Amino acid sequence: MKMICHNCGNEIENANFCPVCGARIPHPKPKAPQGSQGQRPTQGHRPSQGQHGGISKKKLFLFLVPAIILLIGLLILFAVIMSKYGKSDEKTSETASQQATEKKTEENPTEHFNPTTEKITEASTEVVANSIPDMLREIVTATKQKEGYSKDNNRHAKGFVTDLNGDGIYELFMVYAVDHQSNTTVNYEIWTLNKDGASPVLEGLVYDPTAGETGTLSIKTKDDSTYLVLSSRSEIAGQFSETVTYYPWPKDTAMPDFQSSTVLSASGTIGKESTGDYRVNAKTVNYSEYRTEGGQYLTKQAVDYSKQTVSDDIVYLDDLATTYKDLKFE
Repeated sequence: MKMICHNCGNEIENANFCPVCGARIPHPKPKAPQGSQGQRPTQGHRPSQGQHGGISKKKLFLFLVPAIILLIGLLILFAVIMSKYGKSDEKTSETASQQATEKKTEENPTEHFNPTTEKITEASTEVVANSIPDMLREIVTATKQKEGYSKDNNRHAKGFVTDLNGDGIYELFMVYAVDHQSNTTVNYEIWTLNKDGASPVLEGLVYDPTAGETGTLSIKTKDDSTYLVLSSRSEIAGQFSETVTYYPWPKDTAMPDFQSSTVLSASGTIGKESTGDYRVNAKTVNYSEYRTEGGQYLTKQAVDYSKQTVSDDIVYLDDLATTYKDLKFE
């Protein structure tokens, strides 16, 4: 590019100094094109991190950490409250259930003595043998193998065999103890023995000795009718409570009639029995009427687990087969 020296007027081409006079030749600065680097933006500018209108990562972290800690604390507090009140509600429900059961027992004090009408589930297979003694041996063996069969049964478990209604079918009655986790109960079993084999009929509770109770299983008669009788009695702190339930056993039937039972219940102070509370089928009666009603039944055979004594008819379970070795079907 040609230029003129401003000092001597010499024409110069592409030089920084004049070759004639040595003066410095100034060069004009080129104009920057529009939109080139250095132009200040006027719009669409995004503020840098930390400028007004933005949220830094540090601020976000400082906000989220306390919020998360607060949320965890609330969840822990909620769990503690629910655990506390949940247990309280469970205990309240259990207490209410227990109170309801106690109230129900007071209204019908013999309810838990009612035998089940279901067949025995354990050792429920019918016993088929050639003779009554063989049947008895197999039944006793199966009973001893039941879960919870008490080790004390050798001195107390008893039974007897009878033709209850004279129909040619024999009934086996057994009483023995069963150990549970928290208590021991005295239970009974009833089997029928006929030419085709032995079948379980009933099993149930007689009484709970760990609750201070005693009791018996017996067969009684009244007006030529036969009854299965379960009785229990407890004596605690000078007070007594007893229940006797009579279940009619019609002739030619496999089990008693549980819908037509007669229930005698009594409670009061030991030594002052005449002033106690006496009821027959929930109807209040006086002491004399109670004794008269109970005395109408004559005992044929009664099994008392609490006693170690036996008789000609009631024997230890191990002696059943020997005692009834001559028993045959007609």
